[in-house]
Amino acid sequence: MLRAKGIVTVEPQKGRIVLDVSDDLIKLYYWFIARRYWLRMNTPLHGAHVTIYSQKHHKNVNWKKAVWYHKKEIEFEYDPKIIEGGYNKGFLMYYLKVHSQEIDQMKKKLGIVDGERYRGLHLTLANSKSNSVFPDWPKTIELR
Repeated sequence: MLRAKGIVTVEPQKGRIVLDVSDDLIKLYYWFIARRYWLRMNTPLHGAHVTIYSQKHHKNVNWKKAVWYHKKEIEFEYDPKIIEGGYNKGFLMYYLKVHSQEIDQMKKKLGIVDGERYRGLHLTLANSKSNSVFPDWPKTIELR
């Protein structure tokens, strides 16, 4: 396991709580992915982050307590092994598994309940949303 730090961002208006991480971490691992697989993919739309709460994947959150954590620095551990996934969602993604007792305790204090589709703390490195793997290829190929 390797260690890194991030800053908690609480955004009630967007319905999310994330741990913002240095984009350099994404850039490093993206380089490994591009070199190994020769793929051009999207990096996370909202920058390097670990999702703590998202309306899509979680239930309940005490927003009044959540603001106490805004701008708090949290150290976390991550497994440096790149994981490939996303197939059941209709796209390809690469990510790192993240572990943090501090985040787990925070979720418990805020009453956050993981939804059935939630797959645990992770740091997305790259994804193929919006056909980013081969964006220049035609959508259909006509054979004559």
